[in-house]
This record gives sequence, structure tokens and C-alpha cells, in this order.
Amino acid sequence: MTPSREALAHLHERTGAPDPYGAIHLPVPGGSCRLEVSAGLPDTLWISKISLPEHLRGQGHGNRIMRELIDLASEHGCAIGLEAFWNPAEEDGGQLIRFYRRLGFEEEGMGDQGYMELICPAQPPHRFEMG
Repeated sequence: MTPSREALAHLHERTGAPDPYGAIHLPVPGGSCRLEVSAGLPDTLWISKISLPEHLRGQGHGNRIMRELIDLASEHGCAIGLEAFWNPAEEDGGQLIRFYRRLGFEEEGMGDQGYMELICPAQPPHRFEMG
């Protein structure tokens, strides 16, 4: 089994099996975060979608969830990859790009339709608990 498949299996052990659409629902106070993750490459977990209801944003839930995913991936020697919208009206790409940079994501290049591909290499753990 590849490191990314091991990390994904570990994620499912910790959070429960994905729903019929492949999404994991992580509880947060006042709701849940919907996350779609796959074993993109042998050493990379790929986040294809992460969504948090608007009323739950700005409370640290996204930061905590992303740090937990970075920790889990790092435990298995995996990076995390994703695409985030690059806002051309802002010099540095906008709030979402800044959020991912603060977490340790590095820009890999522009993808399709204005999305920046970002990779977070394996990092030392932050020790948060998922769920």
C-alpha cells in the first residue's frame, strides 16, 4: 500500500467512512466541515474539496482541520496538494492563498481557470485531534 493510501485509510479510521459521494464530514461546534480527499499520488493526499458553512468561518475551524490533515499526512511521509482560487485583483492572490501559505503550502503553478496548485510538504506534527 502506498503512503498516501495508508494515510487515507488512517483518516477514514479516525473520521469514519466517506458518504456515498466520497466526502468526509468532520464535526465542528455548530455544524460540520465537508472534505473530499483522495490518494492523488503515492506520496500525496489530494484535497479536491473542502467546505465550511459561511456562519462557521473565521472561528479557527478551517485552520484546525487543515493542521490535523497536515499532521496525519506527515505521519505517513505525505504531502498535501490542492487547488485554490487565485484572485487576480489582489497582488498576492487573495485571502485563501494567504491562508494556505500560512499553513506551509507552496505554490506549484497556475492550474485551470485561475486556480493555483499548492503543495504542503510533510511537516513536524502540531498534535491536534481530528473529529
